[in-house]
Amino acid sequence: MVSGRFFSLVQSGLLLSLVHNGLLLSLVHNGLLLSLVHSGRHLSLVASGPLSFVHSGRHLSLVASGPLSLVHNGLLLSLVHNGLLLSLVHNGLLLSLVHNGLLLSLVHNGLLLSLVASGLLLSLVHSGQHLSLVDSGRLFSLVHNGLLLSLVHNGLLLSLVASGLLLSLVHSGRHLSLVDSGRLFSLVHSGRHLSLVASGLLSFVHNGRHLSLVDSGRLFSLVHNGLLLSLMASGRFFSLVQSGRLFSLVHSGLFLSLVHNCLLLSLVHSGRHLSLVASGLLLSLVHSGRHLSLVASGRLLSLVHSGRHLSLVASGRLLSLVHSGRHLSLVASGLLLSLVHSGRHLSLVASGLLLSLVHSGLLLLFVSCYLLLSLVASVLLFSLVASGRLLSLVHSGRHLSLVAIVLLLSLVASGRLLSLVHSGRHLSLVASGLLLSLVHSGLLLLFVSCGLLLSLVHSSLLLLFVSCGLLLSLVHSSLLLLFVSCGLLLPLVHSGLLLLFVSCGLLLSLVHSSLLLLFVSCGLLLSLVHRGLLVSFVSCSLHFCPFGPKLFF
Repeated sequence: MVSGRFFSLVQSGLLLSLVHNGLLLSLVHNGLLLSLVHSGRHLSLVASGPLSFVHSGRHLSLVASGPLSLVHNGLLLSLVHNGLLLSLVHNGLLLSLVHNGLLLSLVHNGLLLSLVASGLLLSLVHSGQHLSLVDSGRLFSLVHNGLLLSLVHNGLLLSLVASGLLLSLVHSGRHLSLVDSGRLFSLVHSGRHLSLVASGLLSFVHNGRHLSLVDSGRLFSLVHNGLLLSLMASGRFFSLVQSGRLFSLVHSGLFLSLVHNCLLLSLVHSGRHLSLVASGLLLSLVHSGRHLSLVASGRLLSLVHSGRHLSLVASGRLLSLVHSGRHLSLVASGLLLSLVHSGRHLSLVASGLLLSLVHSGLLLLFVSCYLLLSLVASVLLFSLVASGRLLSLVHSGRHLSLVAIVLLLSLVASGRLLSLVHSGRHLSLVASGLLLSLVHSGLLLLFVSCGLLLSLVHSSLLLLFVSCGLLLSLVHSSLLLLFVSCGLLLPLVHSGLLLLFVSCGLLLSLVHSSLLLLFVSCGLLLSLVHRGLLVSFVSCSLHFCPFGPKLFF
C-alpha cells in the first residue's frame, strides 16, 4: 500500500488487484478474470469466456461462444449465441428472444410479446390486446383444425373452432357462437340472441322476441311482444294441437290453450283466465279477479269475483261462498252450512248436526238432540249438553263445568266432581271420601277424607299428610320434612341441614355446616364429623332423641 493506494499483484496466472482514487482493477491472465471499475465504470473480461464492462451505469458482459451482457443508462442487454438467450431492457422495455424454438418476449409501454417458433406459442398483449398463436394445428388467435381461436381487442372477444367446432365472437356487447355441420349457431347483438342448429333447433331472441324452431316434426316456438307460439308438425304440438291435442297461444297477455274432443281449453287475456273441459269436465274462468270453475253432471261450480268465492256441488254436495270476508259453505241433505262475514263464522248442520257462530269474538256451537252448545263472547266460553251432558262456562278467567243428572258442576252431586276456576283459583271437590283440590294465589290443596291424602302448596311450601300412619311431607324455604308415624322415616333439610330420624331404634342422621352426625339407639353407632374430626361412639342400650314434634310445625 502506497499513500493510501492498494496494490495487489499475483503473477503466473494469479490475481492482480489495484485500487487508486476509487479505481479497482483486477486482472486474471490466461483465461482468468479481468475486472476494472473507475468512476462507476466496471469492466470484466474472460478470455474464451465472459467479458463484463460497466461505465456511467453502463454494464457490458461478453462471453465468446457464450453470453453477452450490457447495461447502459438503465439498459440491460443479455445475449446468448447459438440458440442461447437474448434479453434487452431499455426505458422499461424488456426483450427476451429464444432462437430455434426458444422463447422471444418483448414488453414496451405495457406491450408484451412472446413468440415461440416451430409451432410454439406466439402471445401479444398491447393496450389490453392479447394475441396467442400456435401454428401447425396448435393454438392460434384463430384455432386451426378444430382448435380454438381467441382474440381480444378493444373489448372484442373472438373464438373460432374449425371443422364444425365452435366459433364465438363478442364485440360491444355482441356475442356470436357458431357450430357448422348441424351444430349450434348463436348470435347476440344489442340484446338480440340467435341460436341455430342445422337439421335441429333454431332459437332467436331480439328486442324481447324469442324464436325457437326444430324442423322434421320438432318444436317451433315464437315469443314477440309477450306472444308465445308453440307448434309441432306431424300431429305433434302446435299453437293449435290437431287430433284432440293442445292449442296454446299467448299474445299481449292473452293465453289460450284448447284441447279438442273432451280435452282442455284455457284462455287468459287481460287477467282473464278461462279453462273449459267438455263432456262434464271442468270450466274455469278468471277475469278482473273473478274466478269461475264449473263441472257439469253434479260436479263442482266455483266462482270468485271481487273477493267473492262460490263453490257449488249439485246432488247434495258442497256450496261455498266468500264475499267481502264472508265465507259460506252449504251441503244439502243434512250436511254442513258455513258462513263467515265481517269476522262472523257460522257453520250449520241440519238434522241435529252442528251449528257454529263466531261474531265479534263470539263463538257459538249448538247441536240439537242432546248435542253440544258452545258460546264465546267477550272472552266468555259456554258449552252446554242437554240430557245429563256437559255445561261449561269461562268468563274473566272463571271456568264452570256442569253436568245435569249425575251432574258435573262447580260441585258434582252424588259423590262426583266439583271444579271451579276464578281469578286463578281452582277448586275440585269429590264427595263421599273422594278428592278435594284447591288452588288460590299459588296455594294447592289436595284433601281426601277417610285416611286419604292431604297436599298443600303455598309460597313454595309443600305439605303432604296422610292419616292413620301415612306420610307427612313439608317443604318451605329449602326445608324438606318427611314424617311417617308408627316407626317410619322422618327426613329434614333446612339451610343445608339434613336430618334423618327413624324411631324404634332406627337411624338418626344430621348434617349442618359440614357436620355429619349418625345416631342409632339400642347400642348402635354414633358418628360425628366436624371440621375434619370423626368421632364414632357405640353405647350400650343408648337412646337419644333430641328432636321433638315441634320441628315439624
